[in-house]
Amino acid sequence: MTIVQLHVLACLPDRALTTVRTALGTRHALVAVDRWDDLAHRTSTQVYDVAVLDPAIESAASGNGNSRTIPSTGGLPHRALSLPPLPVVLYVPVTAAALRALNSIERGGEHALILAGHDDEPSRMRETIEFAARPIVTMQVLRRIEPQLRLLPAPLARGVRLMFAQPDAFKCIETLAEVAGLPRRTTDRLLAGSGLAPANRLRGVAKMCMVYRALSRSGLHGEIVAERLGYSSDRALHRHVERVTAYSPARLRRLPRMEVAVLLANRARRVSQPDDMADEESLIRDSA
Repeated sequence: MTIVQLHVLACLPDRALTTVRTALGTRHALVAVDRWDDLAHRTSTQVYDVAVLDPAIESAASGNGNSRTIPSTGGLPHRALSLPPLPVVLYVPVTAAALRALNSIERGGEHALILAGHDDEPSRMRETIEFAARPIVTMQVLRRIEPQLRLLPAPLARGVRLMFAQPDAFKCIETLAEVAGLPRRTTDRLLAGSGLAPANRLRGVAKMCMVYRALSRSGLHGEIVAERLGYSSDRALHRHVERVTAYSPARLRRLPRMEVAVLLANRARRVSQPDDMADEESLIRDSA
């Protein structure tokens, strides 16, 4: 099974950027921008999985080997900084200036914190970045189907969780059986016995978590989202969204995250739970 590459956006001083590049290695793609203000342009024209940022700088490495790092006055930005509309890992040194800069960030959004010299051992840093890149709706769906997952043998439960973390790594339904070390028919039987949907539907739900995040966190055109997420066309994306959720991408984009988690958790089960069915009926009624 091939681990799917993340697209990581960074705005960091040279030394920090080198540390992140080393941690990611060749497994993931890293794009560096020069200034905090460049983040908005990048995220409005391309889909990234996660950003790694130091809020205490005005300018960062250009990504071409030239050092152009210019700290902001006293390490404190001149205005409150808005995080870009995607999961963020804040990578900062343990200094008074850096902590003041952290305090200048507008609250809200999805972000984790790495302290330079404390949490930035390469493998640990890579794990933090990879975990931050997972859509929150994915974790909410997994929490809702946890009772069913607990009924599975541990290797198969791990395989389902991995499918939700890396749906594109499961190129065919047999991949889940291979990851779990089980025959295909045994995998199907165990999923059915736990109350979970067949493997192909689970993969569609896992993929839809990724689609929802890409649609909801930006104003990107459907063609850009489709290309980044591996669909052959905007039309193919539209068909898949409608098949899994019964909504168009435009309507799915507008739904609150928790309601989408309810909807997708129901799709992941062979038989929907009564409480979630009531929530889903309310969701459909309110968005009609």
